[in-house]
Order: sequence, then C-alpha cells, then structure tokens
Amino acid sequence: MTKAFEPFRKVDPEVLDNLGERMLALDMEDIVVVTMENGEINATNDKFWAYHGDVLRDSLTSNSAYTAVLLNVTILLNTYDESKIVVHPKHEQPSLDDASPLDDFSRTQSWSRMTVSCPDEPSVKNVDVTMGRNTTGFVSNLTESQDICQHFEYQKLHSFFNTPESLRLTDLPLPLFSQAKPSSFQDLLYPSPFYEAHRSDYEADDDLSWDSIYTGLYWRGSTTGGHSTLENWHDMHR
Repeated sequence: MTKAFEPFRKVDPEVLDNLGERMLALDMEDIVVVTMENGEINATNDKFWAYHGDVLRDSLTSNSAYTAVLLNVTILLNTYDESKIVVHPKHEQPSLDDASPLDDFSRTQSWSRMTVSCPDEPSVKNVDVTMGRNTTGFVSNLTESQDICQHFEYQKLHSFFNTPESLRLTDLPLPLFSQAKPSSFQDLLYPSPFYEAHRSDYEADDDLSWDSIYTGLYWRGSTTGGHSTLENWHDMHR
C-alpha cells in the first residue's frame, strides 16, 4: 500500500483535496465515504453497498491508535468491482484547472483508455497477439502474466477489457480505494469486506439432499462483467 501511494505524493495536497471534493459532489451510488475527524469516525449510510463503510469504520473504531495517528482523514471507497483510476502521464502532477473527475466508458471498447498509463502505449497497441502465449496452460511468470501492458491479447480474453458493462474512469490521480484493479490502474487496493460481512457464507441447509439430485447439465449465462452483443459474445466468460 505504501508503494501504491507514491504517485499521489507528487501531487499538491490542495489539488488532491480538490479532486476528492469534486468526487464527493457527484454523490455516486458506488462511492462510500469514511471520515475521521477529531476522534470521531463516520461512514456513509445511504448507499446500497454501505456495508463497505461499516466494516472499515468498525475496524478503525476497534483500536484507538488509528484516531491518534489519523486525525482528519476522508477515505473514498469504490464499492463496485470495476476500478476507476488510470492516470494519464500528462496528469501525474495536475493543477486545480484540470477537468475532473469521471467519464463513462460503459459498454464501449475502452482498452486504449485503460492502457493510457502504460510506459510505451504505442508498443502495447501493436504487440503480436500470439507473442509469448503459454501453450501449456500454466502460468510461468506471475508478475509478467498480470501486466496488461505486455499482453495486448487480453483485450479479447476478458470481458472487462473488451466491453465492460459498467466502467467510469478518470485520468487524474485521485486517491480512491478499490477491491481489485488491473496492473495499469492506480486505484489503492483494500481487502474486500464481502466475506467479512458474511455476504456469501456457506449454508448447509441450502444443499439439496442426495435423493433430490439427478444427472444433468445446464449451461447458463454468457458473461461476467461484460456487455455482450452479437459481435462479441464469444469473447466473454463462460
């Protein structure tokens, strides 16, 4: 997490504060806010995924050391699976005049926008789609395999990179915490509270009895996170 904060340390604190205020002004359904002010910790409670803020608030409240160190802090949590921050090189040190904060790329082919932060964008766009593909089915280099800047072919292998159902991005360095991110994104990762909040616990009572189970196979669904069309459905998950 310390390394993840490095890009934001280059930005004028006043600009960071301004970007955060602009985000708050949008009052987005997927953004939950946790504030720490004068020893008091509060969280947004009027959003659909408000439990994200509840879990963080309870965690911070459980130890007085947090409020002793973090005196006045506003924490923005992205409750959606899709991350939002891809900083354009020209905005690494933005001014108060730079536009903000989010553009809607939902249901569009937005690979070029997702890779704008890559070191050498043109080379990313022109990589041979078969280059370096592992034919054994096993990952041999975890770091390299997760670097989308080196894998143009991922554009056609994952629905999020192809045509995401939901995607709102900013190219400005806004400190936003998300539960997941591709390598070209600059969101700050935090552990998803989904399991901490017991949103998907196993319930034995929901199981079918063996006598009720019969031999059969169903194929249901065509996508996870992507907007499928007649042209792209075959590139989606499942």
